[in-house]
Amino acid sequence: MMKSLFKNELGQIVYTSWEWAIMRWVFVFVVWAATWQNHWLPSQISIASFETLRDPNGLASWFDLSFLSQPTVTAVVVYLCLALAILYVSGRLPLLATGGLFLIHAAVGSIHNSPRGHHHATQVVGLILMGQFGFFLWCSVRSRYFQKGKPVVSREDQVSHRATGAITISMQMMCAGYVVSAISKWINSGGGWIPGARWIAQVPNIIVQFSKNEAQAYYDTLQPPANQMNQWTIDFVSEHPNVAMAIFGMGFYLELLAFLSLLNRRLALLFGVSLFAMHSMISVIMRLNFVYFKMILLLFFINLPFWIYYLYQRKQKSRL
Repeated sequence: MMKSLFKNELGQIVYTSWEWAIMRWVFVFVVWAATWQNHWLPSQISIASFETLRDPNGLASWFDLSFLSQPTVTAVVVYLCLALAILYVSGRLPLLATGGLFLIHAAVGSIHNSPRGHHHATQVVGLILMGQFGFFLWCSVRSRYFQKGKPVVSREDQVSHRATGAITISMQMMCAGYVVSAISKWINSGGGWIPGARWIAQVPNIIVQFSKNEAQAYYDTLQPPANQMNQWTIDFVSEHPNVAMAIFGMGFYLELLAFLSLLNRRLALLFGVSLFAMHSMISVIMRLNFVYFKMILLLFFINLPFWIYYLYQRKQKSRL
């Protein structure tokens, strides 16, 4: 069991076209929600006026995007996004679909997520789109300039190759984000030879952040927060600092070692479930929304449709 869990299958995992089709169908809804702030109907969508923003973020700090807030332009962009979403789901012209969705997501997101530092929960969606666009761009360049004269592969093999590459690059982008997050904690806490040791040692001080969250929740409504989990966490960390360091330490090493999930499907499932649980716990404790992270983990790492199919196939074989 343990041997199969840590078996190195890098470059050997093959994803099927139906897995990629399911992922496209679900991910496109995630992209739409992240881009348009959970507004589903085009008639409900508007873009904030750029002139009212202080300290713009992302593309808005480099280019004048004020024209996007004009109602006519907003409507055009929304329906263009819808057309690209349909194209993305169909699996046709993936370079145009991923590139267009990424550009709209980045431009609109830079306005919605300004001023700088205001919000970053949707960045993971843009990261996945950027990775997929880069992969399909490479496929286009390779087929045009590097595969001339080589044997022509079947249509089925091409579809399987593109499905495998798109899913794998999506997972790689997600893993890169986790690893960078862990390394930044390691460096910003003072470094040291043991990764994260100093960050974990500072965990008991996190009750200061929890206390701020509690105060912010109170001053938003002038009512005590209905969810007492935050106060329970403050008490728990104060009374059991060593246990708290062990729990938070597991989260740190999950992020640092997230790249191991690329080795095989079993590790992808294990890390996917573990990271999903970590985000869920943080959501409850700190009242932070990680819905996009959790959806991407469900899609590309946990990948329930595959495991349901896998278990069904094993059951069928055991009956023979």
